[in-house]
Amino acid sequence: MRSGLNTFAPNKSALVALHTYYGKIAVSLMLGGPAGGALVAGLPGAVVGTVGGNLMANRFNTAQADIGELINAGATQGGCRITLVDEFPIANLSSQIQATTQNR
Repeated sequence: MRSGLNTFAPNKSALVALHTYYGKIAVSLMLGGPAGGALVAGLPGAVVGTVGGNLMANRFNTAQADIGELINAGATQGGCRITLVDEFPIANLSSQIQATTQNR
């Protein structure tokens, strides 16, 4: 079974909200990763938290950019799938594959 986070917006206003949400999550990961790691394991934890937080923040920043492209293209719905190793646009909430241009 594949793991990952799928988020999907069923309408235009939800797309705008999803775009904002991804940005807030990215900032939280960049700030919270080092702090959480330090709290749990001191300096080594802060280093690991920084690396992990920045890795995942990059995924959410890329998702935010993908949603921005959908909004700019006039899409009325869309979403993204985010995993530890990848991020890509999806055509529906249960999708585990990247959406093609035709089904976005």
